[in-house]
Amino acid sequence: MDNSKLKTIIEAIIAMFIVAICGGAEGYVLIHGAPGGLDGVVVGRVLGTLDAVLLIVVNYWFGSSRDTRQQVEAITRIGEAAAQTPINFTMPDGTTVAQTTVAAEAAKAASHM
Repeated sequence: MDNSKLKTIIEAIIAMFIVAICGGAEGYVLIHGAPGGLDGVVVGRVLGTLDAVLLIVVNYWFGSSRDTRQQVEAITRIGEAAAQTPINFTMPDGTTVAQTTVAAEAAKAASHM
């Protein structure tokens, strides 16, 4: 399994854990009420913070962060494939002068710096 898939799986597990904690805490307060001895303002602040964390998780998985990550991964795959694509330098008479790859040309350019 490559690192990007492993990272995605770990992110998903953490996100599910956060959703479960938020849902459990809010469900408990909804069913049983605020724990005795706690001020309603404190309970409201804690639940509000959990709501904010839940919104961040939902926005990450279904919002722009996920789309950006997928675009970066796609561009990286395209770049890696293009770097290995052969390039032929052909003269006007049709003879091939040289064959190389983008990766080889980039390595040459880097070695001259």
